[in-house]
Amino acid sequence: MDIRIVVARSAIFLIVYFLVLGIPFLVGTKLLGIGLWLIPAGVCTILASLGPLVYLFLKERAENKLLQEERRIQDLLKAASLGLTTKKIKDSGRLPQLIVYLVTRTVRLRHSAVYIEDSCRSHSRVDFPLPPGEGLGTVMKLLAYLSSGAIV
Repeated sequence: MDIRIVVARSAIFLIVYFLVLGIPFLVGTKLLGIGLWLIPAGVCTILASLGPLVYLFLKERAENKLLQEERRIQDLLKAASLGLTTKKIKDSGRLPQLIVYLVTRTVRLRHSAVYIEDSCRSHSRVDFPLPPGEGLGTVMKLLAYLSSGAIV
C-alpha cells in the first residue's frame, strides 16, 4: 500500500475520532468541570476505539473459517481449468467427460452433467456418465427443462 494512502487514512481516522469522542469531553469539562465522570468516559472512549478493530478481527476469522471449503474448491477448479486449457485435447468428446469428472470429484457431487446445445445442427446433448441405477427419465426431464428456455 502506498504511504500517502496510509497517512491519509490515519489523518481521517484521527480527525473523525477526535470529533466524535473529543467533543463530549470538551463539553463535559466546560459544563461539569473535572471530576469522577472522566473515568467512565475515558473507559468508554478506549472501548469505542477498540471496538471496530476487534469486530474486524473476529469478522475476518469467522469468514475464513466459513469460506475455507469454498476456497479449497475454487483453488482446485482453477488448477483443473488451467490443466484443461494447457493440454491439447484433440477429441471433442473427451473434454466434457473431463469437465464432468473434475467437477464431480472436486466438489464431491454424486453426479454432474454438461449440457451442450448445437445451434448449427439444432439438437442438444448431455454429456455425463450416468451413475448406477440412474435412468434416462431424469436426463429427459433436464433436457426438456433446459430446452424450454427457462432461466436458471
